[in-house]
Amino acid sequence: MTTLPVPGEVRKRLESGDVWEASSPVSCVFCGDGIPSLRNAYRKVVGFEKQRDQGGTNALALRRPLNEWACNTCVDKQKSGVDPRQEELL
Repeated sequence: MTTLPVPGEVRKRLESGDVWEASSPVSCVFCGDGIPSLRNAYRKVVGFEKQRDQGGTNALALRRPLNEWACNTCVDKQKSGVDPRQEELL
């Protein structure tokens, strides 16, 4: 069994590839819903980027993953400029 180092949690690697299942509940930082499978989840990371002449970034140096996760739906909403918590106001 291979584990991904996450403070307070252990994730197990599935035989199907690089898919990690949470052994304890993980919640989306935007909507608060549980994320049962991390296949389509996003993990927050911090690091240093080197800008390309063409714009954008190739990679993050000194990448450090944080224990913050977001579901695919909320990330898509954020990318389109919609705050996922805005639905609560309706």
